[in-house]
Amino acid sequence: MKILVLMKEIIDTECRIRLDSNHNIDEEDIKYIFNPSDEHALEEALRIKETVGGEVIIYAIARQASTPSFKYLLAKGADRVFIIPSNESNPVLMSQMIGNAVYNESGDFDLILAGVMGIDRNNGQIPGRLSIILDIPLVTMVEKIDLVKDRMICYREAETQLEMIEVRLPAVITVQRGINKLRYPTANSLIKNNESKIIYLSNQLSITHEKANIKYAYPKTRPPVKLFDGQEPDNAVRELIKALIQDKIL
Repeated sequence: MKILVLMKEIIDTECRIRLDSNHNIDEEDIKYIFNPSDEHALEEALRIKETVGGEVIIYAIARQASTPSFKYLLAKGADRVFIIPSNESNPVLMSQMIGNAVYNESGDFDLILAGVMGIDRNNGQIPGRLSIILDIPLVTMVEKIDLVKDRMICYREAETQLEMIEVRLPAVITVQRGINKLRYPTANSLIKNNESKIIYLSNQLSITHEKANIKYAYPKTRPPVKLFDGQEPDNAVRELIKALIQDKIL
């Protein structure tokens, strides 16, 4: 079975983000990590591979400096990594880039796994758009997967019950973080030189799209909190109403 996994690099949520003079993110002290739910998608792919055999191939749009990070994923058990070097953040274009790469490099795949959404922008668009581009089914927010011949049985929580969805392969499936527990690579696998298994692809996107000009800004300073304590409730309410009128809220 050939399983493709979509991985996304995001800024570490523990980093303190600073802006430069052009209101762009200052990259000097920025650390990148993989999107957490994407890591669980990779873990699920590795477990399926251990059960039925095959290969696990990672697709990503990432920076050229990402090679050491992806070597870590190869040490976990992935077979190859295809990277499209780009800083693109438009999900429409990103989906088309990945779709073209999958079509050209892995046309006979069986399954695409991805995290439910990136925790940096919370778009969650790329798996759905990719399923349309490749004309294959999509199942989202999955918490358990069972493989039955050429089908996947996907389980996910609804508001009042557990949904069980049967889907034919090939398909795109997005998984929640609770679907499994992540493994750590062995010392021997980390020592191996897997750099030859990381392939950088040229972006041959044939269509054009208006690019958004994104600028960042620090949050505005909030006014100080006004407390109406130490008073009788009736007096506190009167003072609160006066303050709301004075600040033109009422």
